[in-house]
Amino acid sequence: MSPANDPRPVEQPCSGSGDPSREPLSRAREAQLNAIIAASPVPEFVIDNDHHVISWNRALENATGLKAAAILGTDHHWKAFYAEVRPCLADLIVDGFTAKIPVLYPHSYQRADLVAGAYEVTDFFPALGSRGKWLHLIAAPLMDDNGTMIGAVETLEDISTFIGIQKELQESEERYSSLFSNNASVSLLIDPDTGRIVDANDAAVRYYGYPRDRLVSMGIFDLNRLPEEKVVNNLIRAKQEKAKHFQSVHYRAGGEKRFVEVYSGPITVQGKALFYSIIHDITDRKLAEEQLRESESKFSTIFQNSPVVLTLVSATDGKITDVNDAFVRKSGYSRNEALGKTSEELGLFPDPDDPGRIQSALRNSQCIYDLEIQIRTKSGDMRTCQFSACLVPMGKNPAILATIEDITDRKTAEAELQKNQFLLSEAMDMAMMADWEFDVESATFTFNDRFYALYATTAEREGGYRMPAEVYMREFTYPDDQPIVADEITKALARPEPGYIALREHRIIRRDGEIRYIIVRIRVTRDASGRTIGTHGANQDITERKMAEIALRESEERYRSLIDQLPDYVIVHRNGILLYVNPAGAATISNTAQTLVGTSFLSLVAPESHAIVRQAAAQRMQGEEVPPYEIKIAARDGTYHSVLVHGALIQYEGGPASINVLTDITPLKEAEKAIRQANEDLEKRVLERTEDLTAEIAARALAEQEISRSLEEKVLLLREIHHRVKNNLQIITSLLKLQSRFITDPGVLEAIRDTQSRVRAMSLVHERIYRSPDIAEINLKDYLLFLVKQVAQFYNVQQHRIALSVTMPEIMADIDMVTPLGLIMNELVSNSFKHAFADDRRGSISIDGTLQGADRLRFVYRDTGVGMPEGFDWKRTESLGLRLVNNLVDQLDGTIATGTGEGTSFIIDIPLKNVHKIAERALPGNTNPDEDLPDEPGTTGA
Repeated sequence: MSPANDPRPVEQPCSGSGDPSREPLSRAREAQLNAIIAASPVPEFVIDNDHHVISWNRALENATGLKAAAILGTDHHWKAFYAEVRPCLADLIVDGFTAKIPVLYPHSYQRADLVAGAYEVTDFFPALGSRGKWLHLIAAPLMDDNGTMIGAVETLEDISTFIGIQKELQESEERYSSLFSNNASVSLLIDPDTGRIVDANDAAVRYYGYPRDRLVSMGIFDLNRLPEEKVVNNLIRAKQEKAKHFQSVHYRAGGEKRFVEVYSGPITVQGKALFYSIIHDITDRKLAEEQLRESESKFSTIFQNSPVVLTLVSATDGKITDVNDAFVRKSGYSRNEALGKTSEELGLFPDPDDPGRIQSALRNSQCIYDLEIQIRTKSGDMRTCQFSACLVPMGKNPAILATIEDITDRKTAEAELQKNQFLLSEAMDMAMMADWEFDVESATFTFNDRFYALYATTAEREGGYRMPAEVYMREFTYPDDQPIVADEITKALARPEPGYIALREHRIIRRDGEIRYIIVRIRVTRDASGRTIGTHGANQDITERKMAEIALRESEERYRSLIDQLPDYVIVHRNGILLYVNPAGAATISNTAQTLVGTSFLSLVAPESHAIVRQAAAQRMQGEEVPPYEIKIAARDGTYHSVLVHGALIQYEGGPASINVLTDITPLKEAEKAIRQANEDLEKRVLERTEDLTAEIAARALAEQEISRSLEEKVLLLREIHHRVKNNLQIITSLLKLQSRFITDPGVLEAIRDTQSRVRAMSLVHERIYRSPDIAEINLKDYLLFLVKQVAQFYNVQQHRIALSVTMPEIMADIDMVTPLGLIMNELVSNSFKHAFADDRRGSISIDGTLQGADRLRFVYRDTGVGMPEGFDWKRTESLGLRLVNNLVDQLDGTIATGTGEGTSFIIDIPLKNVHKIAERALPGNTNPDEDLPDEPGTTGA
């Protein structure tokens, strides 16, 4: 466009021209040019000689947000870039005002090598995006077939990321030094004052073909073969501009000429201002550009000079109609091999569904951008690419213009960078390391989150990531170590040599109060003049290692002291020469350990033991296991002591040696001899005593037989007595039953029946005793089961009306306990039958016996009858039965109390005397006595 004071009209027809002598472009040529520009993924626009926009492609719409419909035919294209009217680079080309380019684009400008009259500039556009963008602009004149300029084309490249990378590189030179070394691109560090190469990465060494030491001794003028003075002047100008993007020619070691594209920017390394240059070989691109210029009749200027792979594919049959040289280089197919073939025939897409998806997307939106796909080359290599395509009109048949950018190396580099960053972070975490920086002028440390984590604190707690040195020393350095740390920093700052590194261990105090050990690596930083401006370094937590070292020293001292004091002989020898003898052992052999060190071990061994010692030493030095063995060794008194030798192979004073512990077993040998003699004497005495005992045993066996016969007679007599007592009690029961037939008084009759029941309970005790295998005691559970059954039969209780159960462990008890306990249960069961279940009431009676520890037995008696009347004092009743129960419980030294719940319940606790538990077995909950116990004759009355 024209300058702001240009009086020309603002808008002109899209196809118009300010030069009436210019012949119109052929319509086919113009249609092809417009189609290629519109479909190009590179943002670009075209103006005519009147500064009116005649082409504004979709990529530029996406980049600026301005639609072509609003721009075409106008000279308002400046609005996409500037806040006020001013000429763009294409306007300066059209007007021939190239002298204004340095004024309007002071950051970076130069002639472009693409076509004659082309210029390229770099500038910052604050109106673009949220934070502004850096753009690399190339503008070139458009000529007709007669060589007359008919307009200009301008392309845009967003290099904000590159500029950002340059700034990051300037700020973090050391942090990303590994990135420099491992960068796949050719990278050089250059001294701008001399033009000398300071450093080169592996890619540069491979590219130029010089050994690294040779390459870093050369100047950049050795590579571009320009005068040294001109190179230095260019570097000084680039240093002032802070960033430089240019193309040049470099020569390899064999003299091969290569075209290169250079991105250079200032960077500070170890206080020295240098230039960091990233160099891309563009020789192939240059050659391609030349070929494209020669084929201008077929392709437009944009298509010919595209740095990316371009293909034209027929939209009707999918056949390739044209490809550029980038396609040939990247795919490995020649132009003739590709033309007329489909992508399926060439096998370009490993995924057979990709062509269909691409065509479907193009039918829906006409264009697709930055689709990441896989491309297979002719050699079979798989490459990751960014694929963009648009449907463009090409005569009568539409075509697909596709751009393919190989991003394999970038993806690989990104993945490798992420991996290296992750591994670095993981390594620092695993090593418990944290880095820091120190500024000398402000005496201030700069920390990060990893550093604060090492010190058990956070940046929020400490007030940020910067901390004065005196605060750090006071808060985090162990008081006794503060002078050490201060002295080490002072010495490091005073060292004149560049890159000085110091290591120092000291203690720190974490925020949680824990004291830990760290090792500090300090590296001095100097500016370009060599003045020390600070240090940076890393702290590593070595507490576990230090504690292990301390423990190891203590262990060594403890075991050395232990060995020194052992009464056994402890010796270390190599090839039979003594290297160590413990003092306690040496005192038994000689005067001191020092007099023995250096002498032969065999000189202390009895001659008959020499062969054993030699064989054991040879086997041990060969790594074989040697079992303990006995030898004889000389003592101070001139005698030989028997010793048991245990040994092992160790490393001692830098070489293998044999350590042996010699235990004096002389007293043991003498004791064994004495024991053998004592055993012989004992055997004689045992033989004599055995004969005496045999006679005594025979006499005792006869006496025991007599005692056994006498005992059997007494047991038989006791059984007979119990049987007769039981029969007598049964007779009394029968007499009471006969007497009751003649009694008409209900009260007397009830007393007779109660007495009869009580006598029966005592009778059962004697019956159980004479039936028991042991007449001294009976099974308490069996007795109570039988007693409950007998009481039920006595009162004619039907088994289906009242359920009976007795649950308790099997306990053997004597008659003194069983008799009163049986009378108690007899009274309680009888009372339940008489009073609790009147009027044919149904229910249950249960007796549950449990052990309360080892010395008490608890019975819980319960019926589900009507219960005792409210206010009834059963302990003060006139009832003989309940008073009898109280008396019998007292007789057993027990206690009795009423329980809670339905019906009537009593809890009886009695001590265990002369009883023992024989099993843990309980009967089922509802046990019917008639089913569980057989009836015994003579138990229901006479």
